[in-house]
Amino acid sequence: MRVLSDVDELVALTGCELGRSNWVGLDDARVDPFLRITGASIGYLVLAMIPVLSQQIWRIDGLTFAVNGGLNRLRFPEPVAAGARVQLRSSVVSVRSMRGGAHLVMAERLYDDVHADPVVDAETVTVLRF
Repeated sequence: MRVLSDVDELVALTGCELGRSNWVGLDDARVDPFLRITGASIGYLVLAMIPVLSQQIWRIDGLTFAVNGGLNRLRFPEPVAAGARVQLRSSVVSVRSMRGGAHLVMAERLYDDVHADPVVDAETVTVLRF
């Protein structure tokens, strides 16, 4: 877990990988309810895991709240199979200071234990408030 004290530290890490999450299994107990309720592919389940997995990688002390600003880009380059394990790798794309906070763009890539390429490749946008 990388603990940052302020936005300036985040700015200094632009272009750098912040870290990797633990591997998480996509067993039937996790996958089946999601598929039954949503009818969506496993890729969307893995996409929905990004906020939780990113909490294993980094945080900023003093942050009041963070708001999901959406996605600049989203790709599913490889299919994810039930039973696979996934890991998130997070990198800072850009940080733009704004009054009371920052506009953060992150490269979020999820890998499984089967493919060399990511199974989810997303560029997320978050508004941070201090």
